[in-house]
Amino acid sequence: MLNIFGTFGVNFLAILLFSFPHLFFCKNKKKSLNRIIIFFSIISLNYIYGHERLKTNLETKNQNVVIVQPNKDLIEIASLPEKYIENLIRISNPKEKNTDTIFLWPEGSYSHLNKKDLKKTIQENFKSNQKVILGGNTRDDIGNIYNTFLVYDSNGNIINQYRKIHLVPFGEFIPFENLIKILNLKKVTFGYQSFSKGTERNILNINNNFILPLICYEIIDSGNLNLSKKKFDVIFNISEDAWFSRSIGTHQHYAHSIFRSIEEGKHIYRSTNQGLSASINPLGVVKSKMKPDMESVFVGGYEMLNKKTVFSVMGNLMFFFLILMAFLIQLFQRRYFKIK
Repeated sequence: MLNIFGTFGVNFLAILLFSFPHLFFCKNKKKSLNRIIIFFSIISLNYIYGHERLKTNLETKNQNVVIVQPNKDLIEIASLPEKYIENLIRISNPKEKNTDTIFLWPEGSYSHLNKKDLKKTIQENFKSNQKVILGGNTRDDIGNIYNTFLVYDSNGNIINQYRKIHLVPFGEFIPFENLIKILNLKKVTFGYQSFSKGTERNILNINNNFILPLICYEIIDSGNLNLSKKKFDVIFNISEDAWFSRSIGTHQHYAHSIFRSIEEGKHIYRSTNQGLSASINPLGVVKSKMKPDMESVFVGGYEMLNKKTVFSVMGNLMFFFLILMAFLIQLFQRRYFKIK
């Protein structure tokens, strides 16, 4: 039901269903029977709807996407950035892939690497029309630093980019930094300077694939992914889950990707350095998944749902609709079963 009501709505229904057994037994037996019928009707309808929805026909887009998970330690990445890039290229093996292939590398792939060196490395290793997507730190003319989703062509030129707009407090910026900088506090990530927010999240056109870019935790923003409301084909999520240190957070972050694919009705590719890189179709079916402690790579096209989901159109208004319906049902129950 995520594609209709979203995560908040399904959470509301879950709490409601878990509360029902407490409401089964009351002095009014007719009222008790009515509640039991409602309880089992909701569960049955959910099962039938989900079972049928998984039979939905999806269109396959024959676009080769290479998802790379290098599984390297954060300290190693920071101290040996050139070696890290060399390893990403080795895993990607671009010379053995089609010319129109898109390579998806993790967040923070080139944050400590000289731009000229990266351009030369891409020119030497990638075929014409191949594209490389990676996460890196960029700086504007006045010195602001951004966590950026970067798209390179085979000549090493940046042809598109997205600057992250939802930053993690203390992970990427210090709240009220100007007021408390006297305490010499720093963010969890490398460096003392906070990241700055980007201004907008646009849909990127890469090899005629319309891509919604998301960086790290932006994948958890239920109902707030496609802020521009423009049409897109697939979601690319880059992340660096090594900060979780292989804790349960790695699996929770991955699970949210499945929720978003169902809500938006879009295929999701996620590439992480350490974590659970995956390919998830618009119905939430996991097509490929990497183990969090392994160097891995997979290649594949993505699937498309030919119609919009209710949630992708209405967003979290469906959550408030559920609350309103529950209130009206409760009001009706109180009046209808009122004992004089």
